[in-house]
Formats: sequence, C-alpha cells, structure tokens
Amino acid sequence: MNRFTILILLLSIGTNLIAQNQEIKKSELKKIFRKSIKQDSRRNISTLSNPWVINNTDSLFFKADTIKLINFKTQYKYDFCEKINWSFYKKDKFYQVESQTCREPSSAKVSNENSRFWITITKNDFGLILNTYNLNGLIDRFLVLLINQNEIKDEIVLKRIT
Repeated sequence: MNRFTILILLLSIGTNLIAQNQEIKKSELKKIFRKSIKQDSRRNISTLSNPWVINNTDSLFFKADTIKLINFKTQYKYDFCEKINWSFYKKDKFYQVESQTCREPSSAKVSNENSRFWITITKNDFGLILNTYNLNGLIDRFLVLLINQNEIKDEIVLKRIT
C-alpha cells in the first residue's frame, strides 16, 4: 500500500511538471491576436473594437512587472474599472487606449499617432518575446509566460523585460 501511494504521488508530480513546460508557439500567439480583429470597415478603425483589456488600476499597466491581457468572447463586466485597451486592426498593429468606467460618464483618452502601436514576436532561449513599438521606437518588451484559452475568454500573461 505504501509503495502504491508513493508511485501515485510521483506520477502526479511528473505530470504537473510536464504540463507546466508547454512551449508557447509564435504562430499560436499571432493567430490569437489575428482572431481578435473585429473592425466594421477597413477605412474606419474603431479603437475600442473587441479590445484586449489590461487592468490599469493605480497605473498598474505601467508599473507592474507582470500583466494579463484579457479578451472576452462574450459581453462581460470586469472586476476593475481603469483599463488599457489594445484593439488590433491588422495582424500586428493595434491602438492602445486608456479608458475608465469608475465614474459617470465613462471616458477614454483620445487616440493620436502615439496611440498606434505594432508588435514583433521573436523566439530566444528564454521563450517568446513580444516587443511593442510606436513612432518613438521600442516601448516595451515582454516575455510571454502563459496563453490560456477557453469558451469565455482568451488570456495572455506577460512579464515585462527591463
């Protein structure tokens, strides 16, 4: 009985370790961003169309070393009211907009040329690296830690590289 318990314990630990080492593929990340594009027209870009939402409570997006991008597939009410929205309009281009729903009326900052970003995704020894750029050059570098997809939402966890 004791050997059986040890065997089960070792098998469960080994399975958990294997599950955590799933490699994130560059093509998978690009496909997730591409699927989030929901623009009504190629001529008019909606900057809040199906955005990837990031919690920006107390400027968390700009200060935290780890952030979570969330893209809900259905209507959803968030647990936070200050947000950064990444709305993709091409496979590697998005608008970054700050918005808030804490106070009435809800508001979003007006987008300008510095709100237009593009990404590059590279692979190195540490993993998948997501770089964001705007007209001023490289803005942020992130290590992609996790991609989690289900029927309700897609989540991408990023760790800021300084």
